[in-house]
Amino acid sequence: MSEQLLQQILTELKGIKTDQQSMRIDIQELKIDVQELKTSQQSMRVDIQELKTGQQKLEAEIIEIKKDTALIPFIQQAITEASKEIAVASESVRHIEGTLTDHETIIDMLSRRSLEQEAAVKRIK
Repeated sequence: MSEQLLQQILTELKGIKTDQQSMRIDIQELKIDVQELKTSQQSMRVDIQELKTGQQKLEAEIIEIKKDTALIPFIQQAITEASKEIAVASESVRHIEGTLTDHETIIDMLSRRSLEQEAAVKRIK
């Protein structure tokens, strides 16, 4: 074979070898990128799981709030009834206070009359 043909083959082989080296570097970079994507994907899965857990907690809290909110009308009714009973009791207390005032006045009058009668009895003796 001629020297020129061998030189051409050698040049061609060097070009193929350079391309092959370049491809190996690209493949290595692709492997690194794939590994980074896998790591990122795993991280996203963890984040999604945390979001799901948080969502479940929020849903449970919402259910509790709905239960508590459902009791509000009953609580309002109980407060209204208690207020009415307090108003009735207050009226009763006012009536009793009035009666006590009347009784105190009567007792005071009877006490004075009794003292007057004692004094009259002592004068008669």
